[in-house]
Amino acid sequence: MKTDRGSISPFGIGLASISVATALVVYLSGMMLIAQHRLQGDSDLALLQAHQHSVQELEYAEYSLVQTQLQRYFQANNVQGLSFIDLEVEEFESRMRLCSNLTLPFSAISLPTSIAVCAESAVASFDPRDGLRVQS
Repeated sequence: MKTDRGSISPFGIGLASISVATALVVYLSGMMLIAQHRLQGDSDLALLQAHQHSVQELEYAEYSLVQTQLQRYFQANNVQGLSFIDLEVEEFESRMRLCSNLTLPFSAISLPTSIAVCAESAVASFDPRDGLRVQS
């Protein structure tokens, strides 16, 4: 054992590889979390605005009005990469599920460069006939 001469370089290379992989995972997790929170905020605000506009105009939510207002909101606020919108509108309640493609900065290497980030929103308004909130 006293004459055993090894190298510490494989240990250093392994440690550096683990460090780089950990930093990459933390970076990507942060990007995904920020994108999901941004999409959730846009989704909540867009649905609230669209539902409120429809209720002010007709005293209840109407699918085509809500959908038109959502499209206007997303175009005006330059929300890009929307891949899926599922909209449900009842008289006094609206629900939406929205997905967006997050583009990752790895176009130079052969890794998948986009992932889906999704958000759900729901809005309920008061029924003017009896003044009670619709229970969801």
